Amino acid sequence: IDLNSHKLTAKDDAAIRVLSMFDGSVTVKNGTIEMPGIYETTTDGNTGAGMGGLIFVMGDDLVLENVTVKKIATDNMAGDGGIVCLRSAAASMEMIHATIQAGIDEKPDASVGGALRVTNGAKLYMRSGSVIRDGYATGYGGNIAVAGSSQIYVYDDSLITGGICDDLGGNIYLGNANARFHVYHGTISDGEAVKGGNINIGGGRFFLYAGTISGGTANENEGSGVFLKHNTNVYFYLVGGQILHSNPDQAFVKGSSAKARFYNGKTVFDPSAWTPGDCAYVTAPAEGEALYTVTHVDVEGMEVTGSTCQTSGSKKFYCDICQHSYAYALPLADHTEVTDEAVAPGCETTGKTEGKHCSVCGEVLVAQEEIPSTGHSYEGVYTDPTFEADGYTT
Repeated sequence: IDLNSHKLTAKDDAAIRVLSMFDGSVTVKNGTIEMPGIYETTTDGNTGAGMGGLIFVMGDDLVLENVTVKKIATDNMAGDGGIVCLRSAAASMEMIHATIQAGIDEKPDASVGGALRVTNGAKLYMRSGSVIRDGYATGYGGNIAVAGSSQIYVYDDSLITGGICDDLGGNIYLGNANARFHVYHGTISDGEAVKGGNINIGGGRFFLYAGTISGGTANENEGSGVFLKHNTNVYFYLVGGQILHSNPDQAFVKGSSAKARFYNGKTVFDPSAWTPGDCAYVTAPAEGEALYTVTHVDVEGMEVTGSTCQTSGSKKFYCDICQHSYAYALPLADHTEVTDEAVAPGCETTGKTEGKHCSVCGEVLVAQEEIPSTGHSYEGVYTDPTFEADGYTT
């Protein structure tokens, strides 16, 4: 669906529902999806959609490319996912240079997942500088609430910011032992909650490979940046990147049974047992600076597998000190256009208009259209008679 810079509007129900359980996909690109109306009252008494204020995905894949999805109405509150709800293992959503904008006023967007609810094994991919911002939840996850065996992948300097939650996780709440959240290149910033201003992990594993967790506000000793619940199923891995906060004591708080593992350039270690000087590649915390900064030296000429128009490539970095490596997928490449030249029609043969196709995958980009044959064009020649011969026409 190419919106061509126009708007797709939800009035009485979600703008998009992807319900099939088959192996297919829906792509929406180049425009805006917005919510101007007030939804019917749900069973819990809220005016809003039960699951997914604007987008509900139960099966198959949804791709948002160069699309802004935003809430513009007041008094709309969903149960799960104020803007988007991904609800099954068959569901996934890929954001490519897309924005999800919630929180247009001071009223909640949802009970759980102010902007997105990702559950039951669904997958979310953020690519090419995509943004999720300003969600407001009353329960868990101001911007994103993750449950079940769901997987989140953040690439390409994407941003999750400005979420507010009345309880757990201003930007992100991770709440199941089988849930996973991977940040390869991205920023999570300026969330606000009672516990875990930016991130609250009640269960599951969070991986920061490269990027920044910065700012955040929470109650005292409740993790303004990151809060790990007292739970043996809680894990946080800092492989690369940094946690920034003006108050290092509040930037990273964990329960005694939660497990935090920071990669120090050679081994995995527990930050609570770390002291300055243990590793030359880890920066000691200082007031106003990163709580911990893991620095890898990316060598030039890193391993790159180029994308084609059919397959996604990858970019692999590795540290020339410790040889730790990480990789992330690259978006599909554009088609390689080749011009199919026009063919002029003849008297008895048809012609073709100019067209285009991809020289890599063969997909026809501009179809050639047939031009009818011109037919014969006769020109009469009159030969005058003479005294000795008859005249004739040819």
